[in-house]
Amino acid sequence: MPTVDYKPFYAVAGAGDLAVEKIRQLSKLAQDRLATIDTDQSAITTRVQTELETRADELTKQAKAISDRAQAAWQDALGQANETYVALAGRGESLVGRIRNQASTKQLEDQAETTVRSAKATVTSVKKAATSARTRAKSTATSARKTAESARKAAGAAADKVGD
Repeated sequence: MPTVDYKPFYAVAGAGDLAVEKIRQLSKLAQDRLATIDTDQSAITTRVQTELETRADELTKQAKAISDRAQAAWQDALGQANETYVALAGRGESLVGRIRNQASTKQLEDQAETTVRSAKATVTSVKKAATSARTRAKSTATSARKTAESARKAAGAAADKVGD
């Protein structure tokens, strides 16, 4: 996964910090000059203010240019990320298509279908065998009950004859 380049954002922050630093330096320079020059205070103040405003405007323009470049770099990075994503998705789709169309995959699918059919047939056979076994067991139990009943009746009749 591509990493994000934060340099453009850092550059914007650095430009702002540089602007503040330069303004402070100019302010200190102006104060130092005022202390050494013995002239009209208002003229010096006006000149320093004008110079500070000019430099501040220049630094603002530089910061704006850096910000614009940072935005352009960010847009390029997003475009590249999207292109990479689309390329990888296409590659993955192609791979899946190749795997689906391979003879071994088709054979595996056929084997799976055959196994499912065999399993269904086995389940059906087992159900039929279980039903048949239940029916035979029920029939055997009924026959045994009838035989036992007949034997009981015969034993009772024999006992009655022996007692006579």
